[in-house]
Amino acid sequence: MAKTAGVLTLLLGVAGGLVGILLYFTCTFTFFGRCLAFGYRNLGYFALGFGRVLIVVGIVLLALPVHHQAPQALLQPLMQQTGYPMPPPAYLFAPPGSARAEKFCPTCGSRYPADYKLCPKDSSELRSLVEGVGPP
Repeated sequence: MAKTAGVLTLLLGVAGGLVGILLYFTCTFTFFGRCLAFGYRNLGYFALGFGRVLIVVGIVLLALPVHHQAPQALLQPLMQQTGYPMPPPAYLFAPPGSARAEKFCPTCGSRYPADYKLCPKDSSELRSLVEGVGPP
């Protein structure tokens, strides 16, 4: 899209510049073959300046990098979570054999403390994690 807009803007800039040059040197009053008045000189100067601006904008649009969007099939393996996030430090020091009150996100599979209600990653409602039953 930027390339097409850049080419069109560049062409409009060149056309505006040519029109500006033509208007700048258009003679409106002659006397014995000598030009005495250039009536469109200010308008030509304006059109030439506007053409220059369009040329610069066209070059900038052509120089912008093109960002192609990757197909979803290629992104899907990258988006899948391979493991659960590391538990908070309080869980690291839980005594062995004590039951930990945890909840898990059914969408992304992340585990959170029992006081969490929504998953911070995707705003899904968390479900209670029962020992032996939980996310895959």
